[in-house]
Amino acid sequence: MHAIARACARRGDRVSAIVCADGPRARRRDLEGVQVIEVPTFGVVQSQPIAPSYLRLPKRDDVVWHLHEPFPLGTLSLLCEARGKGSLPAVVTWHSDVVRQRALRPLHQSLARRLLRRVRFIHVPTEAHIDSSEILPDFRRKIRVIPFIVDVAALQRRTDHPLAARIRDWARGCPIALLVGRLVYYKGVDVLLAAVASVPGIRLVVVGDGPLRRDLAAHAVALRVADRVLWLGTVSEEDLVGAYSGADVFVLPSVARSEAFGLVQVEAMAAGLPVVSTRLGTSVEVVNVDGTSGLVVPPRDPGALGEAVRAIVEDPALRMRLGAGALRRANEFSESRLVDRYRELYAGAGAG
Repeated sequence: MHAIARACARRGDRVSAIVCADGPRARRRDLEGVQVIEVPTFGVVQSQPIAPSYLRLPKRDDVVWHLHEPFPLGTLSLLCEARGKGSLPAVVTWHSDVVRQRALRPLHQSLARRLLRRVRFIHVPTEAHIDSSEILPDFRRKIRVIPFIVDVAALQRRTDHPLAARIRDWARGCPIALLVGRLVYYKGVDVLLAAVASVPGIRLVVVGDGPLRRDLAAHAVALRVADRVLWLGTVSEEDLVGAYSGADVFVLPSVARSEAFGLVQVEAMAAGLPVVSTRLGTSVEVVNVDGTSGLVVPPRDPGALGEAVRAIVEDPALRMRLGAGALRRANEFSESRLVDRYRELYAGAGAG
């Protein structure tokens, strides 16, 4: 969302992002040319923020709305906006069906179908999103496939970055695997820790935070790998470049279809990192092409995950070949290549 908004703003479009704040205070700020409107939020239930004022969208006639699903609060907001109108000048990006929140799933599916009937276009980043959804096949005529945008130039490898140097000093010459993401159930971080335990020479750097942080740290202790794991928590965009630059291989060990794309794979590829990811039947394995930009293994299999990481770090020729393939793959998601396709999509959604 940030990358698309920023790319459009750079080309002179007026872009606002309405998001849920981290707490009960509203805020407005300008972020790289995008007006960010943060609405008060009073906690989270089943991964959904409690933000009543989100239901009162600004009333304008010259707006094209872009909603990222699944987000029931946003779905309700746009349904309210659509009352009394025909088709709604809106694009819905469909990341995934609701997977884990079973109590929420029937309600969300009902609301989402109502909304998808009203919006002009549905956007997905790959064809695999359509095939893996229970809902999207009914709306094929509205669907447009455009890959997600990554600022490839900003993520180029910088071996002189201070965080990259810090990571290498910590690893003391050992190969370094990197994970970037929220520490939640479907990311499979527990599986990755078990894989690290099976490959004694590997060091693991974890960027990100989440509700499982404490449990995962305890799991690392139980597996006797705590001294081989560096938990960096949430980092700035600048330090994210350093984390990618300090690693030898990137790992996305996700275990559930909630991981519908894995944009961090593209970020890692932009830094020239080969990727090890899991085969989920989603776009994850479309992004990381097995044997070209990295290796793809079965989910929930620490042995296979560890062997794939070992194969890359112990074979410099393989690592170099996959790293070069990863960089070529990343360029297919570059801003310069894709932003005009998004702007054309918005123009079509707002026409008539």
